[in-house]
Amino acid sequence: MQVSAAEMNTRRLKEEFDRELTFWGAIVHNIQPEVPPENIVAMYESALEFGR
Repeated sequence: MQVSAAEMNTRRLKEEFDRELTFWGAIVHNIQPEVPPENIVAMYESALEFGR
């Protein structure tokens, strides 16, 4: 869920969907700037080898 989108007020969403949603503040789908390029290559190669 992109909470910065229109009408995505986190307080209202938590009140409305308390048991159905969990908000997690960690960035989970972006590669951070401090990640060495070798790690990115290794991740890509692993995905090719083991991914579905």
